[in-house]
Amino acid sequence: MVLEAFQFQRQRGLGGIQGAGLNKETEKENLLEYFFSKAEELNRLDPVLQLSLTSAEEMALVKYLRRSPNQRSQELLLMYYLQRSRYDLF
Repeated sequence: MVLEAFQFQRQRGLGGIQGAGLNKETEKENLLEYFFSKAEELNRLDPVLQLSLTSAEEMALVKYLRRSPNQRSQELLLMYYLQRSRYDLF
């Protein structure tokens, strides 16, 4: 289900959002943050690490994981860095 939800937000994400003066990047980031928060709420952030993310999506994921107070999110951030060989970001 995570893959399907992610593909849905990628394909239709900006079409259905009416932002009051928000630009498309901000709208996309808000939608991704909502997606990540729901995945975290359902304890389904692990599969997100397996997705092919654009650089903007990667930045949104890292930002979300860094801000999350959930200990599991901090562990996922470490796993993300190791999987992507992002050793210089520690």
